[in-house]
Amino acid sequence: MSSFKTNSGFWITIISICVTVSHSQIVCVIEPLKLELDTGSSGMLTCSCQGTTATDEMWWCQDNQECAKQAAIEADPANFLTSSAFNNGLLVGVLTVLDAQSRHSGLYYCKTKDGGSFDASIEVSNAPYIQMTPSENQVITTNEDIEVKCSVINAEATDITWYKEKEQLHTEGSYEIYGNTLTVKSPGSDQAGTYSCQAIVQNNNGSALQLEHFITLGEPISIKATESVKYTEGEIARVVCIATSSPLPTISWFLDGLNITNVIAQGNTSHYQEVGREDGPHGWKSTLRVLDLSFADAGLYNCSAFNGVVHEYRTIDLKVQDRMAAVWPFLGIVGECTFLIIVILIHEKCTEENYEEEEYNEETIKINKKHDPINDKNDVRDREN
Repeated sequence: MSSFKTNSGFWITIISICVTVSHSQIVCVIEPLKLELDTGSSGMLTCSCQGTTATDEMWWCQDNQECAKQAAIEADPANFLTSSAFNNGLLVGVLTVLDAQSRHSGLYYCKTKDGGSFDASIEVSNAPYIQMTPSENQVITTNEDIEVKCSVINAEATDITWYKEKEQLHTEGSYEIYGNTLTVKSPGSDQAGTYSCQAIVQNNNGSALQLEHFITLGEPISIKATESVKYTEGEIARVVCIATSSPLPTISWFLDGLNITNVIAQGNTSHYQEVGREDGPHGWKSTLRVLDLSFADAGLYNCSAFNGVVHEYRTIDLKVQDRMAAVWPFLGIVGECTFLIIVILIHEKCTEENYEEEEYNEETIKINKKHDPINDKNDVRDREN
């Protein structure tokens, strides 16, 4: 029994050493080791770990080297975004800081299920910045005013100016400016576009600093496209999509997850080509050409339009028919005509034979009557009477 315990202890020790060595092989690198951010800006830390497997997990902790997964930083659209993936033997995790604030300064630890803690630091300065309310781009709704407020954080603004594109705005027409607030009254196509708030503040060293922040107002997008198109194998298919909006939208093409627009942008135009042109003052017409069409090209093509504010899309079903598709109806008609001709010929042949048979029978009857003795006697009696 003691021998068994000794052997068991030996193997447990060996297994523990192997596990320890295995764990020690996990090495992570965080880039950058120090992330400096201004207040209100964004940035990311990337942690890449070797010696991991596809089942390993990764999480991030702030100011806590030994934190468990339950205490990990959670994805929060207002503060953080987190993601991780295993690829080519590496477990890679990304921590993105959104709208950085002073409370986000500190050490951040990248941890794995079977590994240790690896850290980097984030420092958020109290540099002045502009905060715009609302912070997201806005969709224009008929007869509804849009109000945008521009506030300077961590400094006093000596001057605030509003611009549409590069033209300075004043209180007139569809615009009203009061203090640091811009109101766009009953906006339409003419009011769609990118607006900016510019502010002049005093820097920490006493010099003047110009800050700027942007917001885009855009109309809903209207898309015109046929539900389906049909082409024959080997032809050049043309799939057309027209998107109308202000600002002028851009169009991207997709097929089953394949970004065709990116394929074309990379210079690969041997199979796909795209031609775009303006269609009216606020419309864009895109024609996707599919060369040397095959059955593999059949499917649902997604026309996606974006004007900087909203996305809209339409699906177009491209159908591919056989090269012989147009010949089969003709061959069918020829076959039907041939069959009818054969039927008519057979009918005429049968009719002709019946007619000849009837003539033959009539002649036979006449001859028989002529040589019939009974008929002869009857003929004599008739003459005697």
